[in-house]
Amino acid sequence: MNKKLLTIVCMAVVIALLSGAITFFSSGCSGDDDDPATPAAVEKTAAPEQVPATDVTTDSPTEDVDNTPTEAETDAPTEADDPDIYGYGEILVEADTYRIRRVYDHSAGAEVTAREVFGKLYSYCSLDFDEDGTFELCINPNSGETRTGTYAVYGDVISVEYDDGVGTEFRIIAGTPGVIDYILVNYGDYDVYFG
Repeated sequence: MNKKLLTIVCMAVVIALLSGAITFFSSGCSGDDDDPATPAAVEKTAAPEQVPATDVTTDSPTEDVDNTPTEAETDAPTEADDPDIYGYGEILVEADTYRIRRVYDHSAGAEVTAREVFGKLYSYCSLDFDEDGTFELCINPNSGETRTGTYAVYGDVISVEYDDGVGTEFRIIAGTPGVIDYILVNYGDYDVYFG
């Protein structure tokens, strides 16, 4: 009988310990900040102090409540001052002739080869920009389709007007600043990427 009693007492002690440990861990993980002995509370008080906002700006002038732009911001060019704010106009002129690199067919919903769209003369398709604000687009040599006109650069858009008075836009796709990856020209159901 003593063995049974000892076994029951030991089991009660183990259950009490496990119950206490479960309570301890569950209160520590719940984020209860009322008990300073919980690990969550200790961890939170050990976190690095945050610097007050007033100490951060002691070396720099404070911003006005009305958010008046600084002198540097007012001197920076805006699209209103310089529509070609990224300098793509100069890059277009300096670049050699742009050639077709990719064609996306909206009706098929897939990329197709330039040869499928323009025939075996597709390698003669070209896009050139001149310093005087004119351009030449030879997009379908099989049909002798060469179009000319004028252009202006506005951010990443090339606004063009063909000699017949029809206007449209070409899109500049740049992967990195100062580098034009593609010029996107819409041609019917096709997006033609010159690069």
